[in-house]
Amino acid sequence: MLKLTRNEYYKLEELVYSRARDLEIALFQYHMDNESREMVAHALTIYQNKDGGFGHGLEADNLNPNSSGIQTQYALSILREIGYDHSSLDEVSGYIVNKSLNYIFQKACDEDGYISATIKSNNDFPCASWWKHKDTYKEEWDYNPTAYLYALGLYFTTPASKYYKKIIKFLPKCLEYYLNKDNIEGHELRCFIELYDVMLNKKIMPEIIEKFGKKINEDIDKIISSDIENWGKGYSGCVLPLDLLVYDHLINNEERKELIEKHLDFIISSRGDSTWDISWNWGNDYQEFELQRIKWRGVLTVKNLSLLKQYQRIEE
Repeated sequence: MLKLTRNEYYKLEELVYSRARDLEIALFQYHMDNESREMVAHALTIYQNKDGGFGHGLEADNLNPNSSGIQTQYALSILREIGYDHSSLDEVSGYIVNKSLNYIFQKACDEDGYISATIKSNNDFPCASWWKHKDTYKEEWDYNPTAYLYALGLYFTTPASKYYKKIIKFLPKCLEYYLNKDNIEGHELRCFIELYDVMLNKKIMPEIIEKFGKKINEDIDKIISSDIENWGKGYSGCVLPLDLLVYDHLINNEERKELIEKHLDFIISSRGDSTWDISWNWGNDYQEFELQRIKWRGVLTVKNLSLLKQYQRIEE
């Protein structure tokens, strides 16, 4: 079992403070130094627009300043990651959540409850090729990020909320789609994992939750790659264990526990000369990619260090 040494950790800490965005610095302080989560919420407000949605390169592969569903999902998922829920929202996080949900469910979703991953104005700004908006966006993205946004909407509200009620109305169609889907892409599966977790914990639609959970677990086993030699190669290639095994109730057998240990070893061994780097490029000629690549290094550093701390893989 590999462990990150203290000297290696200190070098990565220095890199976070010298190269990462304010958001990642706040996340680092929260995860690694037990600092206040309020600073993370404050850092997120930089990326929120007047309409309540998020843009401005919060997702570092897309520099469109305009609000989109997937950038807003990213913001709300960070608030969930650092422990906020509907009962613990303070002034800043409460404002972020309320404005975001209003944007998503009053402006961004169509009459069927579908929220597009891309928006037309993406095409006017530097971004990765997959963020370019196409007429076939529904066929390409399916319920990513719609299912994730349903999960976050349910998570941050109560049954009395108008947003909660709206999501409940849209849920049957969403679940029917998933339960009848034979093959699913990794990012979309993560969206349904989030939805399953919220429904399980909030006891929403108990008549379907067992069937939902069974399919989630079957899809996880189908899609997680055990081919370690190909881990970390490309943007949408291999799905790694900790990409999907994000909740304790999913780590339910020895095989999955062993895969997690192998993934943690991979995280430590795959670090480059200074830190972790992304394994993809934008597939176009935008010069802004290299600057965004530096920002991604900060994102990956904080993400990986928090995982290594969670699983006690950093030397005391």
